[in-house]
Amino acid sequence: MSVIDVGQHIKKRGRYNYLPWSWAWDTLTKHYPESSFDFKCHQLEGGTWEVECFLTIRQGDKKHEGKGWLPVMDHKNQAIKNPASTDLNNTKMRAWVKAIAIVTGLGLYIFAGEDMPEKSKEEQEKEEEAARVRLQLRQRLTEQVELLGGRSKVPQDVIDLGCSDALEDKIRAAEELDRLIEAGDQ
Repeated sequence: MSVIDVGQHIKKRGRYNYLPWSWAWDTLTKHYPESSFDFKCHQLEGGTWEVECFLTIRQGDKKHEGKGWLPVMDHKNQAIKNPASTDLNNTKMRAWVKAIAIVTGLGLYIFAGEDMPEKSKEEQEKEEEAARVRLQLRQRLTEQVELLGGRSKVPQDVIDLGCSDALEDKIRAAEELDRLIEAGDQ
């Protein structure tokens, strides 16, 4: 997901850029709908706090885990002693986005202080073409599943292929659904 340009979604608070948690989570769950997260807050010496966000990304039986962590800070990025619950909540959301960035690469360049992910024109064109093909395949898969009578009529391994990010898997899923449709017509 590191190749996704998040530039149009970046917000600014003071002199710092950030990515809204709602957009980051929505984008992640469009690719990996079985994802989940959890938070832990730790009080440190001197009365400051740190928040950890544990992120789990699932796709079928595959699972990838990671975490993002941040101290509870004020608008000047200074640690807050004895923070209010709103300060903890704000830090949770920021740690959540950071975890998404660390685990998936989505918006990671914001944390590195870069303006945009580096891509050649050729890479950008390839990505745009792949996105068009994915969209066409997603639409085709949806139509095929409807022709078969719904998702419950489709074998789980074909659903897993259709949910994969890999174009080859989506193509295999479409081919398998074509075979199932043909077999049902005979």
